[in-house]
Amino acid sequence: MIFRDPAFEQNKRHAIHRWVPWIAGFSADFVVDALRRYLPDGAGRNTCVLDPFAGVGTTLVESIRHGHNAIGFEINPFAALAARVKCTAFLLDPASVRAHIVAFEQRARRITEAIDQAWACGDDLARLLPAPASRPPAAFRSRVPFFSPAVERKVLHCLDLIHAVPDPQVRDLMLLAFGSILVHVSNYSYEPSLGSRSAVGKADVLNADVAGLLSARLYDMEHDIIVYRRDMMQFQPFPEGKVINDDSRQVRHILPDSSIDIVITSPPYLNPLEKINLAKSIVQELLSQNIHPLPPPIFEGAGVYALYYSGSHDLYASLALSSGKEEKPIYVGKAVPPGARIGGYGLNTPPGAVLFNRLREHALSIEQAQDLDLTDFRCRYLVVDDIWIPLAETLLIEMYQPVWNTIVPGFGNHAPGKGRHKQPATCNLQPATCNLQPATCNVQPATCNVQPATCNL
Repeated sequence: MIFRDPAFEQNKRHAIHRWVPWIAGFSADFVVDALRRYLPDGAGRNTCVLDPFAGVGTTLVESIRHGHNAIGFEINPFAALAARVKCTAFLLDPASVRAHIVAFEQRARRITEAIDQAWACGDDLARLLPAPASRPPAAFRSRVPFFSPAVERKVLHCLDLIHAVPDPQVRDLMLLAFGSILVHVSNYSYEPSLGSRSAVGKADVLNADVAGLLSARLYDMEHDIIVYRRDMMQFQPFPEGKVINDDSRQVRHILPDSSIDIVITSPPYLNPLEKINLAKSIVQELLSQNIHPLPPPIFEGAGVYALYYSGSHDLYASLALSSGKEEKPIYVGKAVPPGARIGGYGLNTPPGAVLFNRLREHALSIEQAQDLDLTDFRCRYLVVDDIWIPLAETLLIEMYQPVWNTIVPGFGNHAPGKGRHKQPATCNLQPATCNLQPATCNVQPATCNVQPATCNL
């Protein structure tokens, strides 16, 4: 079966679903197709649909409109409000809704027209009376002022008028409409994610017809409620939509067993550009690479790597590679292009064999330890652009806590750089403080001719 409009483009034109522009939307047509396929005879037999990530209620609304009870979990308070209002909007009296809209529009026009006149004259809007009782959220911050002064004053006055509406259901409907137009009158826009207008070459919104936009949205809602009520009259009793403003992981504690017939949902959206997700994608790629002897054949590039141990040394027995065991690295590290730490690396300049050289350094270091055999070591490596290298190394260390990164600090230290190579090559580790127990530390400080970190071996 082919499901329609998985990209939710048609939601912008569907009654009820068009009320809230939601960047992580979910296709109403997709939900309808799923209901028809998997619950073809469900209406009227007390079926229940679950959406554990309900968003603004697309699954819930379509389930109700097709005669099914619906339950949704949504942790975002505004999205939960939207879902709840949409699920119960057919119970509102359209005549009462219209009367409230007309009254709101008349009052809002009187206030906002005075703001327009003062703004056009260049007057100080902060001194204009009456002042709004509502205030911007105290903890709200944005790089660019979210609203221009005239727009913010209008927004706050409209919020005052909505808070004064006595009917709680109508008030919630108006609050939803209010929230749905805020970005349109702000200095931000969806491009496609929320960002400042100036960042994409658009002018700030210095003034806007807030009352007009909000009233227009409310009249659209009134029209859709009439359509919604007509659709629902075929069901007696009405199916119920319930929205739980909580984490969906609480579902087992809230819903009884065997109470759900089908789950239709759109899971939370991954942000591939989030730092942790970028790191995970690089780490996954590294861990999918083949394991090579240490050192591997020569290759070009910079990147990240992991070292593995497969020998029988008592101290590392728990890390030894064997069939059926998780591959846990004994050390992870990185090799950046020459001069990267001091800004001496030109972009798009080939880095050379820096990653191979790093692995070869480790091989030489291990060879000089008397109780370790280089043939017991393997490696994975991944050549990657230098901008991603620190991200991947940090996540690898956090994931595996490799012993030579955490318990034997300094294993991966390079030789002293320019200006420091004439310093005495003294070993920083005294036998009494050797992390591998004094009895097994075969390299004596007085005769240490390798890098200080290898005295940990």
